[in-house]
This record gives sequence, structure tokens and C-alpha cells, in this order.
Amino acid sequence: MQPVIRSVDVKSVEDRVGLINYYIQQGRKDPSIRRLASRILTQRCGNSWCVEEKDWFGEVSAIFGWMRHNTRYTLDPYSLELFQKPKRAVQFGTTDCDDQTILAGSLLQSVGYPVRIVIIDTGHGGWSHVYLHIGLPPMDPRRWISFDLTATKEQLGWEMPAQSIKRKRVFEIPEAE
Repeated sequence: MQPVIRSVDVKSVEDRVGLINYYIQQGRKDPSIRRLASRILTQRCGNSWCVEEKDWFGEVSAIFGWMRHNTRYTLDPYSLELFQKPKRAVQFGTTDCDDQTILAGSLLQSVGYPVRIVIIDTGHGGWSHVYLHIGLPPMDPRRWISFDLTATKEQLGWEMPAQSIKRKRVFEIPEAE
């Protein structure tokens, strides 16, 4: 049986963020997503971990790097707004900004990181872009860093310049049930 692409009607920015949050919450509980995050973080470099334990920025960077090398920004199917579950994004390897947000949020939350969803309007047709902020340190965030893979030459922490943003909203993710 072929998988079916289901169309979801998102009428507002709150609907869009709610759906992204729902998929993040489902993904962070998926054993295959946690296993993938664990594999990314437990790489060995000689006799030690490539990313030392409790190197919070290093862990987030490792997941950012994995996504940079294993997913490709690709538009949704023509005239459809598609929201991929994290497992499907890994399977296909193609993601747009909402899929990247879902996959990154799922991977990061599966290993203990708080996330916020950021949605911006660049003046090209309403709310046009979404990405994450990651809280560091994860147990008591004192700073939030941008996790946006759409600018292919930029690094973890890059954000679109303020003068390019018409409107911006940051959505806190509630504690898990």
C-alpha cells in the first residue's frame, strides 16, 4: 500500500505553529528519532567522544551538522503545504523550513533540549518562514540560539538580519504532557 499524502488545512499562524508543535512532540517520543539523535551524539573520535558530555553547544552543533549533511532543502509538492513527520523527513532526506523545524525540534527534544518556534514575515506573502530557537544550557536556558538551516552557507546561530524581517513571532513550547 502506498503512503497517502494528507492535506491539512492551516488557516492561521497559530494553526501552523500548533501542527508543527504537535509533530515535534510526537517525534521526540519516537524511538527511531531518539536512536538517531543518540547515534549523532555518540560518535567516537579516537578514544573519546567527538562531542564531550555536557558540551551543550557542541551537541546542538552536531545535530545541526548532521541535518546540514543529510537533509536537503526542497520545496513542498506543487500547490500543497506539506508537513512531514520527522521519520518521513529522515526517510526522504528532503525538507522545507517547516519540515526542518519539525525534525530538528524532535531530535533536540528527544535528548533534552527546550525549543521555541520562530515564525517570520519577510514581506513576501505573509508568514513565510519558520525555524527554531534552542535553549542553552538545556536545564535552565539563559540564552536562545537560532537553528535555521535554510541559509546554506550560514552556521548554527545565524538569523536573518532584522531589516529583512517585517514581523516576527516567537512561540514558547509548553512542557510535555
